[in-house]
Amino acid sequence: MNGRVRKGRDMLERIAALLLSLASLAEHVATRAAPIRLIVLWLLRQAERVAADFVATDPDAAFWEDWLPIAPDRSGYGPADALALALSFRLLALGVQAMAAAAGRLPAEAAACMGRIRRIALGMTPAVLPTVELCDTS
Repeated sequence: MNGRVRKGRDMLERIAALLLSLASLAEHVATRAAPIRLIVLWLLRQAERVAADFVATDPDAAFWEDWLPIAPDRSGYGPADALALALSFRLLALGVQAMAAAAGRLPAEAAACMGRIRRIALGMTPAVLPTVELCDTS
């Protein structure tokens, strides 16, 4: 494997790690007061849009559009919305990891790799997100 491919994979792995960190932040903010949650979720949604656009630009990953938008209504700022955003970041990280795994492979091998990761991701996506009830004392 040449150095360019290795650098590209390393970059994609770092992006995936960042997305997982953002997912953790979204989960953490689900337990915070409403004003804090509103600000942090607004910022995280901006990052989610950028990450979704990045994953959608991969020509081998045309199927991502079918399952990336987990919750059609992204305007809420409740605890369940924070958890939905965390799940979205985890799925995006999985997409970036798929891109890293497919880097430098022959097209048939890359397609097989993407197919395996797609099956994993579809298994992760719940049909209905759980309802979370937290007592907000703010």
